[in-house]
Amino acid sequence: MGTIDYPPDVLRAAMGFGTGIGETREVCGALVGAVMAIGLRQGGIDSRQGTTRAYWPAGYLASAFRARFRSTACAPLTDRFAGFDTERQAYCGSTILPFCAARAQEVLEAWR
Repeated sequence: MGTIDYPPDVLRAAMGFGTGIGETREVCGALVGAVMAIGLRQGGIDSRQGTTRAYWPAGYLASAFRARFRSTACAPLTDRFAGFDTERQAYCGSTILPFCAARAQEVLEAWR
């Protein structure tokens, strides 16, 4: 799996995703970031363009995420950790982020 160089504005737009969107522990920021990557590749610039090409892969990714982790919210995925400690960072970095990246890549390759 390779990396994609996104423009700085895209990276800035994703800065608030961490710890379940701005530390609220709501929807998983890694999942939102992967859906954003799908939209950047597949979507259009308004609601009339690209919805089919973006919705199916994004929906598949969210369903696969829920099947694997039983929730799309950050809190139930990370309740066993105290705050945003190094164990939680290691868990997210070794389990959740790679899952999101791999599934996003799979659906993008399947939906060309």
